[in-house]
Amino acid sequence: MLDLSIIIVNYKTPSITVDCIESIYKQNSTLNFEIIVVDNDSQDNSEAFVTEKFSEIIWINNHSNEGFGRANNIGIKKSKGEFILLLNSDTIIIDNAIQTALTRLKSDKDNTGVITCQLLNKDGSLQKSFYTKNASFNEILSYNLGYGFLKRKSKAKNDLNIKAIHGAFMLFNKSKIEKIGLFDIDFFMYSEEFEWCNRMLKNGLTLKVYDDIFIYHLEEGSSMSKEWNIKQRYLSSALLFKKTHGSFGLLVYLSLHFLNLLTNSILMWKLDKKYRNEFVESQKYFWSLTKGYFKILFGTYQRPLKLINKK
Repeated sequence: MLDLSIIIVNYKTPSITVDCIESIYKQNSTLNFEIIVVDNDSQDNSEAFVTEKFSEIIWINNHSNEGFGRANNIGIKKSKGEFILLLNSDTIIIDNAIQTALTRLKSDKDNTGVITCQLLNKDGSLQKSFYTKNASFNEILSYNLGYGFLKRKSKAKNDLNIKAIHGAFMLFNKSKIEKIGLFDIDFFMYSEEFEWCNRMLKNGLTLKVYDDIFIYHLEEGSSMSKEWNIKQRYLSSALLFKKTHGSFGLLVYLSLHFLNLLTNSILMWKLDKKYRNEFVESQKYFWSLTKGYFKILFGTYQRPLKLINKK
């Protein structure tokens, strides 16, 4: 059996995918590994461009855009490694990060489900690599100006109880996920890793961040428009709350967003012009999806849940 299978999902980003794979091979690694690229029907020169440079990789062509979770599921089923690394195509590996993380995970005595590392922006600043709230109503209220003011007045708690990790770098032992299953195929893009992490925690597995291991995450992997990405995030988040808290939870989720709309509209004078414009735009996008939220509520949405109207 191989030590590791590295799975990368490609969708119309051949140059970025090549940069990612190059960074893997540049590492001083003794690992016995394979690289699997799952292409989500890019309909461009991705396969030829990537495989010309790396003929040894395993290339899988999907006949339609299956989304992030489904594509990774296909790669996991094809993999031959004892451990699996789900790696975004817009990441750059540095400082032997993969081997260091894998060596540490192999010696981990805890019931660890999945680990990640610290993600860096292009300029070297830290990105958010993990989340201490996952499908939390308190998280929605954190965007409420009035609630935020009250929270700042109260004593802050240092909560490092990790509830979810970012999907850009997810390393795990393949045998550990047999009980919880693969990514939920109802998700197309966004929140699928949060739902997966939630299932891990419910089954007694822990999530970890190796905060002394770093990689670059360029956040250049999406070829969709800004509006499409924002709306898709809202839909996926609503689906996450439905799956985590049920129909009542989804109704509470929508009610809290409405409360935020009312409160923030009243307190709009506290915002600068740029923030006001962003708030108005985000609310326009959110409430334009009301029909989609009701489809999620009654389970009549298409699977995977995908915003059709791309701009």
